Amino acid sequence: MIKPVNKKRNNKILWSVLIVAAIFIVCAAASYLAVVMQTEGEKETPVNSSPVVSAMDFVLDPGISYEHALTEKNLYFYSAENIKIINEKGEIKQDFILPLSQPEVSACGEYALIYDKGARKAFLFRSSKQVKEMELAESIILASVNSTGSSVFVTKGETHQCSVSVLDSKGEEKFRWNSGGLYVLSADISDNGKDIAVSALNTDGGVLTSNIIMFTIDKEQPFANYKYTDEIFAATKFSGNTLYAIGESAAYVYNGYGKVTGTIDYAERELLNYNTDGNTLALVFSGSGLSVGAGDLETYNTKGEKLGLFHSSQEISFLDCIEGRIAVKNGRVVSILNSKCKEEFQISPETDLLNFMFFENEYRAVGISAVGAQLIRVSKN
Repeated sequence: MIKPVNKKRNNKILWSVLIVAAIFIVCAAASYLAVVMQTEGEKETPVNSSPVVSAMDFVLDPGISYEHALTEKNLYFYSAENIKIINEKGEIKQDFILPLSQPEVSACGEYALIYDKGARKAFLFRSSKQVKEMELAESIILASVNSTGSSVFVTKGETHQCSVSVLDSKGEEKFRWNSGGLYVLSADISDNGKDIAVSALNTDGGVLTSNIIMFTIDKEQPFANYKYTDEIFAATKFSGNTLYAIGESAAYVYNGYGKVTGTIDYAERELLNYNTDGNTLALVFSGSGLSVGAGDLETYNTKGEKLGLFHSSQEISFLDCIEGRIAVKNGRVVSILNSKCKEEFQISPETDLLNFMFFENEYRAVGISAVGAQLIRVSKN
């Protein structure tokens, strides 16, 4: 007698077989992906050992110590003796002398602000042409310019510690604030020309307190004032609508309304350098490696969340960011990273560079050497 088929039992067996097969397929796929990922991870970083380099047709005067700054389309070499402005083709547009004993340059967009630290003179340039000469009422401690040509000055007060003033591209004063007993360490103005940020220090009563103060240009009273004990903020920097306050032990991120959106603790490491690119903050710390002079680059978003880490066994002596691309010194090569610190490729120039700065976009850069500069195409090959 033939027994009736137990359909339920057969279905259970069939499903068991299918589940086992599926598990086997998943395990095999996972093993394959692991091998592929390991192989990918072992791939060497592409090195461009013959980058396209265009020599800049100028010579720095021997015996003169030059500093440099870069706008979108012009390179400035400056000293107390003379100032040279070189365009994006490597041509000298101007070579002149200004009455400055201690020149400093702040550059942003097309503008460069040349000012005499400790004196009262300042000169605003757009592209390679001077558009305004300014004389402040007090001696200049520091200054910076934004992409519209508005400049913020920190000056030494007589009846107060410092003054913070904003002059537009025509030299007209649009804002002024006296710090009272606070000593101003840094100040910056946003690209929209509406917001001003100040880092100030108070040592009354033997207690060190830092203030991060934010103003709008049309009001005397601040709309935000944060106080931090035992912290010094050497820099305040706007990037888009975001403000970064760079301290000795931590960095703070603020939105356009003055609200803290992120805090980055340095974990007792020494901060060596920093740069910003829109919504990304790049920080260089003394390295955690065994080699002397090792450096760590870390990137963070506006919430203070870590995006990535790049470790160099040697000192990271320069850092620049633009449009999501980061360039860092990595031994004798320049490592090009993305915003998450993934190394995309390396550039190996013929000469050892003292600095490397993106020129107008992420594909063109200026390499600064001991004898001058060169234009470098930023590409894998």
